[in-house]
Amino acid sequence: MELVEVALPTRLVVGPTRVFPLHHSRTTLTRGLEPGEELVVLDSDGEYHAAVVVDLDFMADDTVYVLQTGVRLPEEIALARLEAADGVRPGDVDGVVDLIGEMLRRGRRSEDHDGR
Repeated sequence: MELVEVALPTRLVVGPTRVFPLHHSRTTLTRGLEPGEELVVLDSDGEYHAAVVVDLDFMADDTVYVLQTGVRLPEEIALARLEAADGVRPGDVDGVVDLIGEMLRRGRRSEDHDGR
């Protein structure tokens, strides 16, 4: 799992859509990210967030990842995710945090659908 630092404040990282673009050239990543890949985002306010790559866009001189943030992560959970060699294990606190994030996303989708 990768850590990506962004120059955005928390309010923009977790804005209304929780989706934002990330230019590969503005990261310290040593490899490209893949759709569906999970990562940890550290925003400019020092807050950690779970995130996933939902789309890619290729430009002539850069790759732009479209990230969707999940729940805010306490520092100890964020660091544990980054240190885990094999990702989230069933029954782990990490799994519970991810489940809460998924429930929030589903709730938002439901609200969006009902509001149309």
